[in-house]
This record gives sequence, structure tokens and C-alpha cells, in this order.
Amino acid sequence: MKNITQFAAAAMIAAVAFFAGSNSQIPTGPYATIDIEKVINDFAEDNVLFENLKNEKKARDSALESLRESIETQQQIMELKPRASREFQDLMKAIELDKQKYQLEARANDMWFSTRKGEITKEIYKKALGVIEAYAKENGILAVHLATKPTFDQAMRYEDVSSQIVVRALVYSSETIDITEAVQKLMKK
Repeated sequence: MKNITQFAAAAMIAAVAFFAGSNSQIPTGPYATIDIEKVINDFAEDNVLFENLKNEKKARDSALESLRESIETQQQIMELKPRASREFQDLMKAIELDKQKYQLEARANDMWFSTRKGEITKEIYKKALGVIEAYAKENGILAVHLATKPTFDQAMRYEDVSSQIVVRALVYSSETIDITEAVQKLMKK
């Protein structure tokens, strides 16, 4: 992480030196900022695909819950059987297999949900980029910078804080050039 921070600092110094040392001025013009994460999250709340995804996840979680309850029932039955009996041994093996099946299905569900959520988010992001580009062209904006604001409210490890600082695309921007709300409204049309 230290190397990334040093690289980012060196890149910023090189950019400033380049513009300061060249005969041209630092470009000025109409710029805007956007909190793309806010746009995506706002749109996702109303998105029918996300709603369907949540419902599918609930159904899958319900099936997993049924399997967990079945395991508990089998364990209660097993406790009533004599430990040395063949029936006890068979039930113990069946319970162990069901536990493994439960764990595998739980992991598969988590992976499925994460993958599907990523696919939907990617589609929303593509739509947002199109809306941002159209809005920028329509309003004579030359560049739109990400204005994600890191949240340092929670105690974090140095690596977490450092990575949030490094990936931040903009250090300061006036609220007057923020187009987040305008894009949010356009996304809902």
C-alpha cells in the first residue's frame, strides 16, 4: 500500500510539474463532479431487477432454512437411538452429508447473489455513464470527475484508510458543480 501511495503522490507531482513547466496553461473550463456510487445506489433501490434478485435470494434462503431444520430434526431423532445401533450410525452419516450439503449450498447462494448483483450493478453503471455523457454534452460540461467521499467514521486499519485516500479521484470540489442529483433524476426517467 505504501508503494501505491508513493506512486500516486509522484504522479500528482509530475502532472503539476508538467503543466507548470509547459507553455500552456492548466486547462480551465466547465467541469462537474458526481458521486456515482450515490447515483447507482439510488437507482438500484427502485430497480425491478434488484427487487427480483432480493425475492430470489429470499426463496433460496428459505430452502436453506428448510434443510437446516431437517438437520435439526434428524439430530433429535438420532439422540433417541441407541449409539451402537446400525440405525444410529446411518443417521449420523446422513446428518453429516446434509450438513456438508447445507454449507455448500449456502456458499453457492452467496456466490450466486454476489455475481448477479455485480451484473446488475454493471448494467446500471453503463446506463449512468450514458446519462452522464448526454447531460454533460447538453450542458457544455467538458469533464465530469468522480467525487466519492471516503467515510472515515468507523475505525479502520491503516491499509483501508490509505486505499480510500489513494483512490479518491478528487480532493476538493464546490457543491455548485455537483451534478449527482440531476443525473439521479434523469436515471429515473
